[in-house]
Amino acid sequence: MPFHGLMNILFGLLVIFYSYYIPDMGRATENQKSVATTLYGYIFILMIVILIFNLVTLFFNRKDKILVLAYFVAIISSSFYFFDMKLIAVLYILAAFLILIQVLRENVIVQSNTIYLILLSIVIAAIGIVGINIFTYNDKVSNLDKIDNKENIEYDEDFFKYVSVLEDNDLYLNVQKDGKWGYINLKGDTKIDFKYDYASPFIEIEKYDKKFEVALVCEGNTASLILKNERVVFSYKNSINVNDLQAQLDRLNEIYSNVLKQDGKFEDCFYKPVTKNISSIKRYENQPYRYPFNTDYDISITVSQTGGKNRYEFVKKGSDTIRVSIDCDNLDFDEQNLYVFSNGYLPFYSTDNRLQGWYTKATRRVEIEGNIQILEFFDNKILVKDYDENKYYFINENKDIISEKYLDIYVAEGRIYCKE
Repeated sequence: MPFHGLMNILFGLLVIFYSYYIPDMGRATENQKSVATTLYGYIFILMIVILIFNLVTLFFNRKDKILVLAYFVAIISSSFYFFDMKLIAVLYILAAFLILIQVLRENVIVQSNTIYLILLSIVIAAIGIVGINIFTYNDKVSNLDKIDNKENIEYDEDFFKYVSVLEDNDLYLNVQKDGKWGYINLKGDTKIDFKYDYASPFIEIEKYDKKFEVALVCEGNTASLILKNERVVFSYKNSINVNDLQAQLDRLNEIYSNVLKQDGKFEDCFYKPVTKNISSIKRYENQPYRYPFNTDYDISITVSQTGGKNRYEFVKKGSDTIRVSIDCDNLDFDEQNLYVFSNGYLPFYSTDNRLQGWYTKATRRVEIEGNIQILEFFDNKILVKDYDENKYYFINENKDIISEKYLDIYVAEGRIYCKE
């Protein structure tokens, strides 16, 4: 019976291992789904065999209430197979511990025939074999990918070593037209024809101390990583729905990190024209950490010498006794400059409260709460990014949203380009 408890524990651990090690099938490739489905089937067969063992053992121990409860829990847990795998694991492990505790507490001496022990040992060995197969899941998927990609172009680590950087500084926007994807520049000129079933934004990478821009495109059953001149870096069989844009972007993220071996955050590699939202105010020559703000007030910063919070104040020009505290954790400054938005507004940050905002030139305080970044001011419109929704939109100085929410916004050549 201790071996029986061990079998239930190992099966529970196997199910937990499967649940956490195998990736989400919602965005998996065909080969990932194929391997995962096979493993899922192995677990189902093991569960049926263990269920039979538990039923038989329950029958022979029906007079022991604790053991009956333990085996009943294990048997009932099987009914959750198609709903919640993690719950199955927890219940099997719980049942196994009840069995072991009862056996040890009652000092039960179990007499099992040789055939029963052999069968039990085979099941335990099978659990171990399935566990090894789960552990080698990625290798199995990789082998299937290699078989599928025999006709495609394999990635060469030295590819970028012999490729010159393209002298093309245009921003290529991925756009869909008449069901096909292509690329245009900011003037609307077609740079790459509308022929792809999917096309990602171009991202910037660095290889061999050179910077390149690459994009992921899909045509038919083939996905390719290309340069701006459409030269193919490598290609592979595409098994992701071309209409699942997030899954394709996740695949590009994998290529960025695992194939191209790029450091840093994937989202930071997208090319975006820099918005000139930061200007500087130079300090007074004879007054460190004091900066002119408007016609009536300067900004004075008292830097903490003990590592505590700095003190920020508006100080009346010509009268240092008139001071108004600026309530925030941080302003952006150094010994020479105070950094403000391009329209002269003073940004402030209170990280503990997830609060930020600005002071107008008239020293009016405007606060914005949440995981939001202020990107740029355009007259009375303020461009912000909401990181919780991963969307861009415009607000006014009263913090009212005055535009649609966009997936992307590009600011270049005096124009604003919005992607819905």
